[in-house]
Amino acid sequence: MSPSARTIMLVDDHAVVRERYRSVLQKQPGLRVIAEASDGAEAYRLFKEVRPDLVIMDLTMPGIGGIETIRRIRQWDRGARILVFTMHQNAGFRRFAPEPAATLPRPAHPKRWYGR
Repeated sequence: MSPSARTIMLVDDHAVVRERYRSVLQKQPGLRVIAEASDGAEAYRLFKEVRPDLVIMDLTMPGIGGIETIRRIRQWDRGARILVFTMHQNAGFRRFAPEPAATLPRPAHPKRWYGR
């Protein structure tokens, strides 16, 4: 991987989801997954440690959820880039996500990503 690769941190409480993201992303030239977290507290700690170019985050996690984690990360780094993938299609979740955060839906079950 080149030194100019974009670095990514994955945040989701489901290991299978993180594994699927990682498997897709590591096949892309110029992208490198450098950290993974299973909850918001771990994500915040790791973000400050590794300073990724992009965070891909779920909203619903035990403990500190994604919305609060985004707020904490943004308080520490106003320029943090965060992409939210969530199975929630309710616009209410988008309303509470701190701006500017991109929100994309994901299938409720990871096997549906590959048509299995």
